[in-house]
Amino acid sequence: MCLPSLNLAIAEETAAEITATPPTAGSGSSATLEARIPAGISILTTVITITTLAEVITAVLTEAGITVDSMAAAVIIDHGSKKAVGFFMLALKLQPATTRDAAALAALHTAVADHLTEVHGQGPWSATTTEKGMLFAMRHSKVFIARSGREIVGTLRLTTKKPWAIDIDYFSPAREPLYLLAMAIAPAQQRKGLGRRCIEEAERIAKAWPAEAIRLDAYDAAAGAGEFYARCGFTERGRATYRGAPLIYYEMLMK
Repeated sequence: MCLPSLNLAIAEETAAEITATPPTAGSGSSATLEARIPAGISILTTVITITTLAEVITAVLTEAGITVDSMAAAVIIDHGSKKAVGFFMLALKLQPATTRDAAALAALHTAVADHLTEVHGQGPWSATTTEKGMLFAMRHSKVFIARSGREIVGTLRLTTKKPWAIDIDYFSPAREPLYLLAMAIAPAQQRKGLGRRCIEEAERIAKAWPAEAIRLDAYDAAAGAGEFYARCGFTERGRATYRGAPLIYYEMLMK
């Protein structure tokens, strides 16, 4: 197949060559990403936002008949040195899970629990998730997934029903809050920005719901993700204990 090349005259300054590529599952290096770049697809540009550039690259790939999955990325190559100077992920869109995904989701949650237990020892985060448990979750909340090819690499749940562990007295008043539950990123895909992108998608979904806030709790322990949520824009609202597990409450108000 003959693949197109698109040049954008955004500015007269030295341009950076941006080449889109679907990365190998489990890899995080730009070198690996470059090795899998479909030949012939490149974009020359300079002064342009990453969000806009991601949309442009996605459009070019789509026009070429190439499916861009949730883990697609772009490598930025400096024209002078001809070396990769970084990469960013293209726009991710969470997809609603179906009952066919229940077994894979159970395996993902269990893998994350096993990883946390290996790093931090036994705790309330060590529970095994079953396919039956995931089917129950799908009946009582909206389960979303992120894929890399056919593999589910991330998930989270959103629901309007208050979880038992949440004490609403700690939170800002909201007529229609959403509760974010059971967020999980495959251990091999962690620390690559996928978690932050899932949160951004959750925020987009919440605004379209429409909801006035996203609320959640995190374990008040090294195994908890409290610092991650704070970096993603959540505000700590208080601390409590539920069934012996110390928790930190967080919220994000929709603007």
